[in-house]
Formats: sequence, C-alpha cells, structure tokens
Amino acid sequence: MTDQSQTPAPQAQQQTAPQAERPAPASKRPADTLRAENVKATIWGRDDENGPAFATKISRTYKDAEGNLRDSDHLSGADLLRAARVAEMAYAREGELKREQALSREERKAQHQDARTQEPAQQQVQDRGR
Repeated sequence: MTDQSQTPAPQAQQQTAPQAERPAPASKRPADTLRAENVKATIWGRDDENGPAFATKISRTYKDAEGNLRDSDHLSGADLLRAARVAEMAYAREGELKREQALSREERKAQHQDARTQEPAQQQVQDRGR
C-alpha cells in the first residue's frame, strides 16, 4: 500500500509559479525595499494631485515548511526592533524619493518650456527662408 501524501504533484502544477513569485510589471514594482535582517520595508509610490505620494509596508521574511520564502506582517519581539529600524530608514528614503521626483518633474517642465520657446524661433527661421 502506498502513501498518497508522498505522491509528487503533476508537472503542470509544479511549473506554474505562484502569483507572488512572478515578476511584477514595471508600473507595479516598489519604489524601494529596505532591509534589517529578516524584516523589510517596501516603499510603494504613486502620483497624487499634490505630487508624489508613498506608502510603506513592513513585513518579515521567513521560510515555509517546503523551504520557500514567504512574507508575514506578524512580528515577534526582536522583529519589532528591526521594524523600528526599517521604519526610520523608510521615512528618510521617502523624503529622498519625493525630492528626486520633484526635481525630475521640474526638469521635465523646464525641457517642455524650452521646447515651447524654441518652436516659435524655429518657425521664424523657416518663415525667413521663404
């Protein structure tokens, strides 16, 4: 008599990666991930009508019974100290990301403004050539 609990899974099920393990599209990737040992802070960004906005998720990474890495939002005593550390790091990083995005937005505005001022000048040069 064979033990069915040791029967290997069908090949089709083994090849299909869980949703969490598939690479996310570029627009769905976090802005940054910071770590303190097994605790991480994942910073997610979005554009708001008031400019860039960020949200941070703190989680603990562990290995399940099969050896797969998993995340949990349940933290133990030592994890709380690491969470405090990554929370402080995430706070500082969010400020940096806001400044970087504001700077790049100002650069895009300046480039757009330059392009708009160059268009009439180019039009005048073309008109003189006629």
